[in-house]
Amino acid sequence: MFLSNSRNLLIIALTLAGFICGCTSRPEAGVAGPAPTPAEASEFPFSVVEPEVFQAGIVVSGDGIERKMFVARDHAKYRTDYDVDSADRRAVIRGETTFLVSYKDRIYMETSGDGQLEGFDERDAGVLLGQQIHANFERAGTENGLEKYEGTLEGQEGSRIVVWFDPVAKMVVKTEFYDPGGPPLYSTELRDLKLEASPDLFEPPAGFRRVTAEEFARRVGR
Repeated sequence: MFLSNSRNLLIIALTLAGFICGCTSRPEAGVAGPAPTPAEASEFPFSVVEPEVFQAGIVVSGDGIERKMFVARDHAKYRTDYDVDSADRRAVIRGETTFLVSYKDRIYMETSGDGQLEGFDERDAGVLLGQQIHANFERAGTENGLEKYEGTLEGQEGSRIVVWFDPVAKMVVKTEFYDPGGPPLYSTELRDLKLEASPDLFEPPAGFRRVTAEEFARRVGR
């Protein structure tokens, strides 16, 4: 968890992580839903388009802590990994079947989406990624081929957001959030974007054991 009094800006940072990849309509873990649609970035003065096939890392930084995520898409198949490079790494893989994966326990479960999995869905960033952002943006120039925009956040007096948009990829590649008069408080950054996604990304990892929903909840939620 990020240790900061500015929780609202953290939520916005995680939300922008969703806008970075354009994936904002993800259901909660343990609940299968319709395939996500590209984000409707009406708050931004540009159009964000999610590639139909891609993979990328997302890094959310704040208070000296980095939280790493991984996202991938192959048309109607989606994958999101949380807390990558940590012992608590977990993944949600969605296609015709939804898989929940625990790397720490080297197990996975299959779900049809009936109900929620306590102890797993509460840590899924999907809810945060679906939050709406309300800001007033203005063009602030170009840096290294990226369009730069600055904005003020509604309901956060004096707080600012800076966004870098790649007009070729049609994706937000970096954001920074500022408290009034201070240095960057939180940031999100897209890394290692590839317009490809191996089929094995959308299957449970090799060597992981399939377990029942009851065992998964007992072990992951402990």
